Amino acid sequence: MTDNSPVDGLLTDFFEAVNLRDLARCQTSLAKLDRLAVDDAAAGHWSAYCHAILLFEDKRDWAAAERIFVELLAMPLAPALHARVLYALGRTYIVQARWQAAIDAYGKLAAFAQRHEQPVEFIKAQRQIAAAYCKGFIQGDFDEAALRQGVVHGEEALHGLATLDEAAPSSTLRWLAGSIWNTLGALHTYLEAWEDALVCYEEDLAIAQELDDRHGTGITLNNIAEVRHRQGGDIGTTALPAYLQALQLVQEFGNAYEEIDVHRNLGRLYVDLLAPDQARQHYEQAIDLIERLRTGVSSGDGRSGFFSTVVNTYGEMVALLLQSGETSQAFDMTERARSRTFIELLAGQSESPSSEQSI
Repeated sequence: MTDNSPVDGLLTDFFEAVNLRDLARCQTSLAKLDRLAVDDAAAGHWSAYCHAILLFEDKRDWAAAERIFVELLAMPLAPALHARVLYALGRTYIVQARWQAAIDAYGKLAAFAQRHEQPVEFIKAQRQIAAAYCKGFIQGDFDEAALRQGVVHGEEALHGLATLDEAAPSSTLRWLAGSIWNTLGALHTYLEAWEDALVCYEEDLAIAQELDDRHGTGITLNNIAEVRHRQGGDIGTTALPAYLQALQLVQEFGNAYEEIDVHRNLGRLYVDLLAPDQARQHYEQAIDLIERLRTGVSSGDGRSGFFSTVVNTYGEMVALLLQSGETSQAFDMTERARSRTFIELLAGQSESPSSEQSI
């Protein structure tokens, strides 16, 4: 990562701890890095980056992390760190549902990576652009043309991966390949190209199982189940078992965001299976997770962006309550969603000047 072995060791330990969600170990490594930063400007840059990563991962203060990343990009960073900061900045835009800003950040990363001969960073940028187009379409901010543009970037990422001179691909590159297949699967799903989507997801699933990645397996099973659900037919046999296995795996790893998605998907499936009680249970669990996550996001701007990606869950719950004749409960749920949306809108507006200045 750097030419400084003490810094390298601390960074390796820090990022391993981040992946393990070991906050105490993160703080210990970061405190040591901060001490090195007193006399080492490069260590100071990495220290600021790591502090922003903790703000993003632990505090969910995405606006504060964004400000640090933007400030760092104005400094003379080492190429490896500059690429990492651009990538992380794109992530802050993604979680705040700022799709075009994310696409722009990853476009800059792709161009930077080509200039500095960083092929893996170029591939990662292409994959993230594809994902941003897909997520923006899901939220209604882009039209179908964005999906096709996303496919172009996803295929560009696969092409870049194939051209790397790797006789024995590392687990990191295999994981990256899986993530690209997963993104292409999502794009084909929303293009309603079901068979293409399943081919992509099966490729991703094979890689996750090869790497013994149980968390990735859970995410991919959720996606496969969603395609089979959308295809119709005997969804109780084709989709339900995969959803239930996915739920078990994402819960095992504490991925609340993915768990919301699986619960919402199970709610939809049980509605289609004419099982309203089971549907209601899953919608209630999804909404409970949404509200717990929402209150854990530090900035109003971040809460607003996050809530915009999950608010449809409330609407689906309202529709279910109305179908069951529970008019009063449906009204209460509508007001609950409306109050959350209004609160987040006000919070986002109150913080927008500082947010805009940091772009």
